[in-house]
Amino acid sequence: WNSKAALLIEHRKLQYSQECVACCNRVKSSTSADSPKKSDMFER
Repeated sequence: WNSKAALLIEHRKLQYSQECVACCNRVKSSTSADSPKKSDMFER
């Protein structure tokens, strides 16, 4: 059970960091000149 819980926590951390990076990239791309291409990539 402990290992399962640890795996779940690691997975949540990974998921959160991926979402965070995607969000940061979206914010960066929206403030940059070529925003349409980058934001379009994230929407799909």
